[in-house]
Amino acid sequence: MRLPILDLRGSPYDVGYEHGRKLKIAIHEICEKRLELLTAPPDLGRAVDAAEIMEMGERVWDMHEEYDSDLARELLGIADGAETDPIELLLMNGYTDFVNLVHDRLSAPECTAFWTGRDVTSEAMAYIGQTWDMDASARPYAIALRLYPAEGPAALLLSISGGLGLAGVNEAGIAVVINNLIPTDARDGVNFPFLVRKALKQITLESAVRSLLQATRCSGHNYLVADTMGRAVNVETTATQASITLLEKGFYVHTNHYLSPKLRALEKAQPVQSMLSSVTRWQRMRALLSDQRGHIDPPKLQSVTADHENGVNAICRHAQSMEDSATCAATIISPQEGKMWAVGGNPCEGRYELFEL
Repeated sequence: MRLPILDLRGSPYDVGYEHGRKLKIAIHEICEKRLELLTAPPDLGRAVDAAEIMEMGERVWDMHEEYDSDLARELLGIADGAETDPIELLLMNGYTDFVNLVHDRLSAPECTAFWTGRDVTSEAMAYIGQTWDMDASARPYAIALRLYPAEGPAALLLSISGGLGLAGVNEAGIAVVINNLIPTDARDGVNFPFLVRKALKQITLESAVRSLLQATRCSGHNYLVADTMGRAVNVETTATQASITLLEKGFYVHTNHYLSPKLRALEKAQPVQSMLSSVTRWQRMRALLSDQRGHIDPPKLQSVTADHENGVNAICRHAQSMEDSATCAATIISPQEGKMWAVGGNPCEGRYELFEL
């Protein structure tokens, strides 16, 4: 599936308004789908009243505005351009955070993220990337964004219709990819797209990591952050705790379970199949990168994101129904070159496109 790309310029509100205006129908559709999933996720037996969900969004709006007022203005611009409720838009953006806040037992969407250092690639270039796995109903809404803000660095983003961003790279060479995690300490707080975008407003690796740690986070995600010098930092988070791993050589893989012993105690019990999928994908991606050591380049990384070994626990995941988890998009990023390769849908079925600033 070819990813549509939006080129957006101007003030935060103007960037958002144009985004919302151009994708109005899609934004209404995905907001409605996400609100339905927040009230009754398919893997849970109980429902939550929609009024309770909306009250939660209203309760945390000011926390997002305090964390980054420009991003809050951009979200308001999207809402106005699409003629939709900004609270519904906030809930849609932070779905994986908020669903953990209001529901007890969940399985994590099955993303696989990775970083490869200069010493293991064919041309001494570091790369960072991920598959984005979500319920298959999200697939039609995957998009790319090319942002030229009035202030701050330009950025390329993998996102969804109405979304602030899932992963990306800015013109200073700061790149971010993510995984969902499910901790026990979810609370009222800021959702992960705000954290991704604020990190991509930074011009140093240190300030990007600091922006993640300073947030009053709603729930847990893993953030892999890289820069132009071939360095990277993995930041595992719960709502209240974080663990940092510095990366300078070799490769690193993260899926949907905690690797830090310190944070493992705060991991919510997941269904057996969900944990098996996460561990299997983590092991398989590490094996694939180890086999390619010294020869890794973007085409090889594109190939590993399309890997089908291990069936239902494969890196490239296919859904049997629209409620099943599926690989809805994938991206590979070169921080040094400011390039992002991305594909919509399963990597095995689509063709990666190159996006540049």
